[in-house]
Amino acid sequence: MELEVPQCSDSELAILWDKWRRCAASRDPLAMAMARDFSRERERREALRRQSRPRSHHSAHATMR
Repeated sequence: MELEVPQCSDSELAILWDKWRRCAASRDPLAMAMARDFSRERERREALRRQSRPRSHHSAHATMR
């Protein structure tokens, strides 16, 4: 079952993910699907943040040598 995560802030996403993750412990198919989809969205956002971060100060110096 593929569900669409509603548009929300990162803090709202964390709250909703935690709620559905706890509900999924009951093995309810809807709760498990929601927990999985919120988890994917959290991972997607984290990957985007990692890509958009500038290189670390150390890496910049290493390339200048």
